[in-house]
Amino acid sequence: MSEEEIDFFSSSSTVMISSFFIEKRNKVIKNDEVSPVLATEAKNFVINTRQVICQFLYVKFLLYDYIISQDFQEAERKRALSEANQVPEPQRHGKDSSFNNKSTTNNSNNSSSSLFNSISSNAISASNLRPLFVPAILREKFASLAERNTDRNIETCGVLCGKMSNNQFTVTVVVLPKQSGTSDSCLTSHEEELFEVLEKHDVITLGWIHTHPSQSAFLSSVDLHTHFSYQSMLPESIAIVYAPRYQQYQSFSITPPGLAVLGECKQTGFHYHAKEPPLEMVSPHVQMDATLGLTTVDLRL
Repeated sequence: MSEEEIDFFSSSSTVMISSFFIEKRNKVIKNDEVSPVLATEAKNFVINTRQVICQFLYVKFLLYDYIISQDFQEAERKRALSEANQVPEPQRHGKDSSFNNKSTTNNSNNSSSSLFNSISSNAISASNLRPLFVPAILREKFASLAERNTDRNIETCGVLCGKMSNNQFTVTVVVLPKQSGTSDSCLTSHEEELFEVLEKHDVITLGWIHTHPSQSAFLSSVDLHTHFSYQSMLPESIAIVYAPRYQQYQSFSITPPGLAVLGECKQTGFHYHAKEPPLEMVSPHVQMDATLGLTTVDLRL
């Protein structure tokens, strides 16, 4: 599906949803006295309509991400052929070091699985992942934003956004959507606000970050399935886990075997996955850069 087809689909769907909403609203206000039943029906309709629009916008955004990813991969293949299969050293931002440095050594929706399976089958291998640069200041800023929840043993999550230039990605914005959490989970809401931020800053999603207030840094089964949707669309997407109690801060990616396993897994909630083959790995393509700035957008306020 091309960008033009997505835009046409978007416009057509928006018109249909809007027309249906107006018709339903007119049906309600034609009554001089709105009965409790009718009022409840109208309220539920508004809620359901918002959810449908949010889901539609999310799918549209994922499709845009997928198109961008495929275009970049095709450009990379052509470049490699033109250079007689000689792969140059990746470009880097000034002074940088490995993201997974010594300071960290203290040790979804299955209805879309057919789409995700077809996309993940095209995921490039770890050795060919394009560099992704993360501002060193992210750890400090996210820890500060999550501090209130961390003190109450509640998880906090955020979305990593950024840009692509010279065949490498850079995280420039971290967005904290409206959310509710527990000691081992975090659920976001009002996703439409996130899309407004992405459009305003002209960025794409590059992954996500969340805390483990009382546990070590790892990806739970729920985390794995959450990140599966990110990485299936953009192979370089990352999941960062910050575990303040153990002073761990780690970036994870799903392994190629993990993508296959998760694509076939139909379970939801916390559940067991075999340890072999490993489903996750420390992201090999991530670099921390102390020279990069970072914009924080806290939609919880």
